[in-house]
Amino acid sequence: MNVLILQASPRANGNTTWMAEAEAPIQRMYCVNAPAKVKKMALLVSSYSPGVYDGATAEFRDICNYWKAENMGVVTAKIDEQKTEETKQKVAALAGKL
Repeated sequence: MNVLILQASPRANGNTTWMAEAEAPIQRMYCVNAPAKVKKMALLVSSYSPGVYDGATAEFRDICNYWKAENMGVVTAKIDEQKTEETKQKVAALAGKL
């Protein structure tokens, strides 16, 4: 099974698009169409602020649809939620689906 897990956070300037590190490989993959071996995708997103994930999750859903990869889910966590038991359980549940 081939799985792609993306980890990203909104940029520090308030732009809620993907971080440059996450966006660069995605842009390079567009030129070869969909990666043939990626069948499932998941997204982990964190930031210092709550409620800033709409742009990243929308782009993630669009990429899943474009590549015809199964969207296994998204886990978001702002800074004070990152190491909580609840977030760890969400990540474990998401990993369990992969």
